[in-house]
Amino acid sequence: MKHDACSIPEYVDLFTKRLASLGCTFNDNGFPALESNWFMHGEPHDMVTFTMRNAPYIKDRGRTLLCFYSSDRRIYPRFDKIDQNLPIYREFMGVVAPDLTVTPDMDVEWQKEIILADQLFIALLGAQGVKIVQNLRIGSEESLQCLSNTPQGTPCATGTLGCARTKSPADTRFTEKLLSVRPSIVYLYGKEDDVMRSQLELTGTPCKWFHDAHQRMKERHSEKQILIV
Repeated sequence: MKHDACSIPEYVDLFTKRLASLGCTFNDNGFPALESNWFMHGEPHDMVTFTMRNAPYIKDRGRTLLCFYSSDRRIYPRFDKIDQNLPIYREFMGVVAPDLTVTPDMDVEWQKEIILADQLFIALLGAQGVKIVQNLRIGSEESLQCLSNTPQGTPCATGTLGCARTKSPADTRFTEKLLSVRPSIVYLYGKEDDVMRSQLELTGTPCKWFHDAHQRMKERHSEKQILIV
């Protein structure tokens, strides 16, 4: 398939048929029923994107959470190679649902189609024994219902890489997701956001923040500079 947004309906059709053949069920909106036993248990020591999975600072894949917080052009090939990459996914403690771009200004039905593709992807992994983590990424408030297939009390993740910091505590979109899904814990990848952290605390949601690859490289460089001095 082409590695662009035009492929999304094809992925949705293909993955839906494959999940149905595996005996998976779907809700009224066509989203896969994510089973509680598919979700990752325990706390990862690290979190890394697929493209950085071989980075030298990843010491133990079995205690590392794999995510796709990167550009769409790096994510689309994973849809084509979902079967070929299964051995890689099984090496990690868990895998976060993909993070294809979806924004509030998109048509709502198109937002839902993109999120559906991401969730069908993770359902295919879960149905084949890979432990999964739900991604809290949505577009507008109208696409919040796309998370309704997430069992409450299971781990979720979200990324702040490439996103502007939340400007005001009055922006409660993140809070609404937390109250809707009620995750057991949220794993965050990227720069810390004070408002998001306060909203996690307000809702009583445990969290763990992981620095992205760029931040970690800067930290490693600074450490080397200190050693040289």
